[in-house]
Amino acid sequence: MAQGIKGSSPRCSVDGCERRNYAKTFCELHYKRWRKHGHPGISLFHAPAEERFWLYISKQGSIPEYRPELGPCWLWTGGNDRRGYGRFSDADQRQVLAHRFAYELLVGPIPEGLDLDHLCRVPACVNPAHLEPVTNAENHRRGAMARRERRRQWR
Repeated sequence: MAQGIKGSSPRCSVDGCERRNYAKTFCELHYKRWRKHGHPGISLFHAPAEERFWLYISKQGSIPEYRPELGPCWLWTGGNDRRGYGRFSDADQRQVLAHRFAYELLVGPIPEGLDLDHLCRVPACVNPAHLEPVTNAENHRRGAMARRERRRQWR
């Protein structure tokens, strides 16, 4: 139906969509997609995991003061757990840690029995250059050393 005809209502401006206009010439569905992703046609539900993953990365993070050679952090802007680590739904819709997904995507499999240590000490960082596979004991030792160093600086 055309606008301006008595009894008609404006329709969504997305091709093929017959829903009623909600805001900014879009129906409610396409308006929400436009607000979230900057484009009304994007639907992340069926997008490949790798494509969805990169939508939540900001490569504009700070450079760690004590390790400037690492370069800037790549910060996870999606959901985080209570400890600050990024959470992500992989291709099988299982919740995984975003830094582990990034490492496996860009570097390869994490060796069996090893954890990833954030050399930058930023839990939301997913930059593979900031991640090092180490034993669980070494990861805890390094974390404890970093906490002691921060406490010493605050005094």
